[in-house]
Amino acid sequence: MKINIKIAGMLSLLFLSGFILYLSINIEDKQSYRISSIEIKGGNFISDKDYASFAMLNDTTAYPFLTPAVIKDRIERHPYVAKADVKRDGLRNIAVQIEEKKFYAILLDAGVQVLLTENMQVVPFMPQSTGVNFPVISNAENIEAVKKLSYAGNNGDIVTAFKIMDAFRLTNDELSANLSQIDMRNGKDILVYFSNIDFPVIFGRNEEIKKAAYFGSLWKFMKGNEVKNYLDYVDLRFDKHVFLGVTEEESGNEGKQI
Repeated sequence: MKINIKIAGMLSLLFLSGFILYLSINIEDKQSYRISSIEIKGGNFISDKDYASFAMLNDTTAYPFLTPAVIKDRIERHPYVAKADVKRDGLRNIAVQIEEKKFYAILLDAGVQVLLTENMQVVPFMPQSTGVNFPVISNAENIEAVKKLSYAGNNGDIVTAFKIMDAFRLTNDELSANLSQIDMRNGKDILVYFSNIDFPVIFGRNEEIKKAAYFGSLWKFMKGNEVKNYLDYVDLRFDKHVFLGVTEEESGNEGKQI
């Protein structure tokens, strides 16, 4: 009986010693993997520091309590971030590579601006933003139905504006690079503005892609001609005709058809 008690005691002591050893190794192992530094890269539209601030990663004393999964989740909550690649760089350092969303345009309504991605997601405009230089879509109809972080693909005016932008990207690099505003005019005739041209182009409605391609060809001729200096507008609303609105004091006429 006494032998059995001694054996049971020895087994208990061995088990306890093994458990304590396991805990000490496990704690030591976890401490060696505790995060001590986080490096963020990839910010273009806002700085890497602003991404860190948004994700509450400025307090280095909190780093030991973070994990790569938590860091990834916090970064990807930023509305500008498409995804974040979070990896360990050594035992205690974290490297974060941000991939930002691909923005396509700025949507303007009653003085409030938001960003539109290439797939028409509506993204709030952050005050720290820099280098946000995209065409402005203004006065689109039914804009009140467009919610932030939703998709605007069911808004006809926004879809039309994207078609115009796509048409210029495919047909004329110069006009695409200088496209500054597409005024949808709440359902009225569309006006298109360029930063390198002093007059608006009246698109009207319908066949916007065809009109964009036609104006691209027309501009190649016009930009080397002095007539562009005397224009008030170019009107593409009429099938197979283009009307040039010429300044009255220069021409004595209200408009010229070609």
